[in-house]
Amino acid sequence: MIGHGLSPQFVVLLSHCLSPIVFNDYSKLIFSIFLSTFPAKHHGVPFYVAAPSTTVDLTLEKGSDIVIEERPPEELTTVAGVHIAAPGIGCWNPAFDVTPAELITGGIVTEYGVFKPSELKMMLEEKHQ
Repeated sequence: MIGHGLSPQFVVLLSHCLSPIVFNDYSKLIFSIFLSTFPAKHHGVPFYVAAPSTTVDLTLEKGSDIVIEERPPEELTTVAGVHIAAPGIGCWNPAFDVTPAELITGGIVTEYGVFKPSELKMMLEEKHQ
């Protein structure tokens, strides 16, 4: 349903918070919204992320450098201590996902303005000189 819901008749832009930003090509998003970027791009709906500049990690160069925290499977298989999954069910419970920069079509909103992913690193390097 998210694909239809992100059509231009319903949405003019999509925005999420993000932390941290990693260069060159990826952004780690606290909320798992990677899959919502595809229909946004397909429908031409600009996808923005908002983050303070302090979340930019200039020491990491690529998305594969990001360590993805894995949360306990019990967060998905139990409710209030009661096991709700079928016996023997295993699950993977990542805390966040990693979104390729080319899917951030609108820009990254910071306290310094709105930037394309490729522009943000350059601006921050200039500010810290």
